[in-house]
Amino acid sequence: MKEIVGFNDKAGGEFFINIFTLVTFFNNISVCKIDKSLNETTIKMSHEKGEYCLAAVKVRSPNSKLMLRVRQQTYRFFPESTGYKADPVRILIGRKTNDSSLPIEYVTGDFRRLSESDFDIEIPNPEEGDIYLIYIELDWTNDIINDFSL
Repeated sequence: MKEIVGFNDKAGGEFFINIFTLVTFFNNISVCKIDKSLNETTIKMSHEKGEYCLAAVKVRSPNSKLMLRVRQQTYRFFPESTGYKADPVRILIGRKTNDSSLPIEYVTGDFRRLSESDFDIEIPNPEEGDIYLIYIELDWTNDIINDFSL
């Protein structure tokens, strides 16, 4: 089987598991082509209950697509007895302006109760040099973790 699928033992994001293990740990599968020209940056963040995080993102390339993903730990990394679930996420995004009477312009926002660990939101029509300010608040419902990635 290793020869048929061209398996090599190098770290590269590929893994092989049997179908029974697959359906135990994954409830959906997405097959996609990865564009090697995409730039991805991950920021590890955390806040306590009742608090929030702020971040700023500057668009560095013309004709960029700016997608933000808030990622929490997935439930399968915790014992079932903990009852762990991804927590609700509130996000507001504003664009910094050069107008002193309106220094931040609202762009988009959302509040979601997550069934999975990821929350994606796209910033429409970003332009090179734009600076976006991001407010992120998770309504922590568990005492297991208080960190996430943006």
